[in-house]
Amino acid sequence: MTGGRRADGEAAGRPAPEILPGERLLWAGRPARGIRFHRCDLHLIPLSLLFLGLALFAGIELGRARDPSPFPAYAAVAVFLLVGAHFLAGRFLVDARRRSRLAYGLTNLRAIVLDGERRVESVFYRRRVPVALAGGGGRSRTIRFGRGAKLMSASVFLRGSGLPWSEEVLPVAFRDIEDAAGVFGLVEAARAGSLDP
Repeated sequence: MTGGRRADGEAAGRPAPEILPGERLLWAGRPARGIRFHRCDLHLIPLSLLFLGLALFAGIELGRARDPSPFPAYAAVAVFLLVGAHFLAGRFLVDARRRSRLAYGLTNLRAIVLDGERRVESVFYRRRVPVALAGGGGRSRTIRFGRGAKLMSASVFLRGSGLPWSEEVLPVAFRDIEDAAGVFGLVEAARAGSLDP
């Protein structure tokens, strides 16, 4: 299930074991699958190409030098090549793999993000927590909950980067979901109390 579905009555879908007493699952879904490009990639891909090109140029120049270069110079070029390759292509693979393990749930009290079987994040969005609908008018968009929900700067560079600490910096979010506007409407209705029994 890529886009998601509304759930009524009993907790349904993958987030069900995480439902607390008194909660009702309103929606369950998953992010879009496969390689995804975002608006920020219009800037990051050319920068990655430039970075990788400079690292390649430095490697070629090291190889053509008459005097043998010290090992640390080759090691530094290798690191720059690996980092450049990761930001050009590898980050898309890391992001696709991570999204394939995610499942989302929206209850009448919380937004829940399950990362495989290992990690659960949730935020009680009915408290005075910022909630923002982000992304263009395309098919899939993102809903961010909590601290930093309205900030884009960190997510532009960290989303899908594969850096081990990147997800701790970003707010809890339903990333790349279909019908995000409809889910955001459920959030607003739950916050207003119109979905309470």
